[in-house]
Amino acid sequence: MAKKINRSASSGAFIKKIQLANEDYMDLEFDHEDDIVLDDRELQGMSEEVLISRFVELIRKIREQLNGEKEKQIMMLQIRKEATVLQIKASLLKFKKEAPIELKESIDSELENIQIDKIAVLKLAHEDVKKEIFPYTRAGPSSRSVDAFELCKLKSVECYLRYRISGAKTMEASEKASMEIWLHKNTYRPAAIRKYAKEYVDFRSIALHQQGKHLRRHSLFSDEDIQSTICKWIQNQRPESRSLIEVKKYIDGEILPRKLGIPGNTSTSTIWKYLHEWGYVFRKNSKDIYYDGHEREDVIAYRQKWAKIMMVYKKKMATFSENEETVVLPVLRSDEIEHVLVTPDESTFYANDGKDTMWLMEDENPIRKKGPGMSFMISEFKCVCHGTMARGAWSSREVFRPGADRDGYWTSADMLKQLKKNVIPLFELIHPGCKAVFSFDQSTNHKAYGQNALISSKMNLNDKEIEDDDPCSLRDTVFVRNGVEEVQSMYYEKDEWFAKKSGQWVQNKVKYVKGVRHILEERGLWLEKDPYNPIKKWRLDCKSKDASEDSKCCAHHFLASQPDFMSQKTALHETVEDSGHIFELYPKFHCECNWIERYWGAAKREARLQCDYTYKSLDKNIHTFLDHAGKLPNIRRYYNRSWRYIEAYSQEMNVKEANDVVKKFTKKKYTSHRRDEGRE
Repeated sequence: MAKKINRSASSGAFIKKIQLANEDYMDLEFDHEDDIVLDDRELQGMSEEVLISRFVELIRKIREQLNGEKEKQIMMLQIRKEATVLQIKASLLKFKKEAPIELKESIDSELENIQIDKIAVLKLAHEDVKKEIFPYTRAGPSSRSVDAFELCKLKSVECYLRYRISGAKTMEASEKASMEIWLHKNTYRPAAIRKYAKEYVDFRSIALHQQGKHLRRHSLFSDEDIQSTICKWIQNQRPESRSLIEVKKYIDGEILPRKLGIPGNTSTSTIWKYLHEWGYVFRKNSKDIYYDGHEREDVIAYRQKWAKIMMVYKKKMATFSENEETVVLPVLRSDEIEHVLVTPDESTFYANDGKDTMWLMEDENPIRKKGPGMSFMISEFKCVCHGTMARGAWSSREVFRPGADRDGYWTSADMLKQLKKNVIPLFELIHPGCKAVFSFDQSTNHKAYGQNALISSKMNLNDKEIEDDDPCSLRDTVFVRNGVEEVQSMYYEKDEWFAKKSGQWVQNKVKYVKGVRHILEERGLWLEKDPYNPIKKWRLDCKSKDASEDSKCCAHHFLASQPDFMSQKTALHETVEDSGHIFELYPKFHCECNWIERYWGAAKREARLQCDYTYKSLDKNIHTFLDHAGKLPNIRRYYNRSWRYIEAYSQEMNVKEANDVVKKFTKKKYTSHRRDEGRE
């Protein structure tokens, strides 16, 4: 009802404007409520001034031609023409009072049977749409702005009408317009263009697209704190046990009651959607997928701190050019010692690791051995001044043959033995009076602890009896209580009585290793009840990698937070510092800072070029491959490039900024107009 009233009001206002536009037609009366149907879309399609002028002109012509039968025919032809041009039905122009009585019925019948000339309609619409597009072309004025998508719609309508006027069918014209304007052909776009064109011909406008205009409600899962809590919980679960059902239980049972105070009922489809949004994908586990945490917050913080320390060491190191001639020694005070950067790493070479790409005929497919074949593992310590440190047959390179029936498998104990027995004595021999800065990557072997290390996660809750031949021998520690240092042993002995088979009782000393409860009780820190759930006993382990803020989530985390346990160093760290040298760890995920990685790449390239898929050949030539890749000019180029990254990170640059700085030092520059930057 309201819509009908609005349409009638619009029609009445429109007819009134026609009458006011020309005083000669003030006496015309229109039964607009019954015979005139205008809606807002029609008024928007053409400006009111244009519509009024055309209606007035049409009325004038009708009046002049209502004189006789011949004039009547002319009038009907004119009305047909004008009605075709204006796209209005003849019922809009029934002048009941002005027309003679004998012509009234014939006028009505003729107007109702008017056949519109479609091509004329399309031509007029084509002219109008070109006028709309003109302001946004280079030739038109540039003050107006329009959405790019809306402009493409207008252009596609203009293109479609042009093809239709030239004689193309509707399907053909829409497909050509789709290819010309949208640059692709499918079933949707031509249909949309036909819809746009019909809408423009009828109303001289195209409705704005409503995609993305709906009201978006804020989801509880969009909250950063809730997202972080859920993701943290998922990461603490074993990958095999992660499922939509388990996540749903956690959200409905803990997150929503804690946040809203009511039990939740989240759908699995919603959880699936947000897991994808948070970066989780349900897929097969693949070994070649590598998670890069290069710009993780904790990694960035460690990188910046480490790089600044390394730049302090660099001032005490010699500077090497990328050839064997120029070496600039550091300027040192009398109490300072020259430093030398030594970087170790391991890499494996396989007998069947050949080139993957080669020049082949189209139908040529050489048969190659399946599997990587037998292998060698190389553990090497390198310095920039010598490359592989060596003195005669004594070398810092160790070749290891991995396998259950060969040399076994490389462990932290093997690395520790190589460092103690081989590398440190050799370094002190060929670098007299210098201090080594041993920089290891953060692999599991390099971060392993010694057998006597204080690691709370390896301790039981209660005391445990140990045998005399038990290899574990935890060291004593020192803790502070009431400002006084106290020595605490991890073992104690107790006299116990045992009955022999003969029934005789004897007393023996039994050695026990203290459990977490015993250690904390001696320090006065043991808690009987869980501080987060007082009705339960304090747990030994909370099964979480990260501790709570006060570390009282479990006994393991609380003991690990004590100063003496936190200061526990790895086995390599203790060995290096005990020998008077410096121990450092490269930041995680930052292989660009470790120049030995480039050396491995060059060595494997040599091995692949010479690969003949036999273990015997690899065994014979492995040292040749390594020596060729480890020539001093190559080593020093890798070394200098890595230091450029370290220097950039010391200035708190991100990875992109650091890459841009390092690229400035590349020797090979491409000056083609197709390249915008240098590339090594």
